[in-house]
Amino acid sequence: MCAMEKDNLNESIYWKKETEILPRSELEGLQLKRLRETITRAKAVPFYNEKLKATSFYPDRIASIDSIRTLPFITKGDLRNQFPYGLLAVPLEDCIRVYASSGTTGRAVAVLHTENDIERWSNLVVDRCLYGVGGRKSDIFQNMADYGLFKGGMGFHYGAQKLGALTIPI
Repeated sequence: MCAMEKDNLNESIYWKKETEILPRSELEGLQLKRLRETITRAKAVPFYNEKLKATSFYPDRIASIDSIRTLPFITKGDLRNQFPYGLLAVPLEDCIRVYASSGTTGRAVAVLHTENDIERWSNLVVDRCLYGVGGRKSDIFQNMADYGLFKGGMGFHYGAQKLGALTIPI
């Protein structure tokens, strides 16, 4: 057996094993905790707070992850009407990056990110899009996704960078 084959046998198939192999009950507990945290954060945004009040959806009343089915719907129009900063749940000065939809079917929708958002996004792209399909640090990743205000290109860029792969932006 060559050295490369030995390395591949020892290589984990998981990017974040501690969360990827959680038993179902623990996974649902984590999802429930994060749903409550997300709703608590959203209540700080006047637009979301009004939507949540109208449906009596409160973090302390969330009994299970199935409660997500009762969340109020948000439309693309709702997002457009809050352009550019109406949906921020953090102070603008905490944001380090802005992206936007193209606006081809109406006013653009702005998406702002904090440093923590970028970190989480990077790990998500590595976990779900790169590592999970065999991407590794030893790879050379040619990023063909669009850069600019479109989020896709930068998401793959961040993910490949987090993975440690040599990244070629195109």
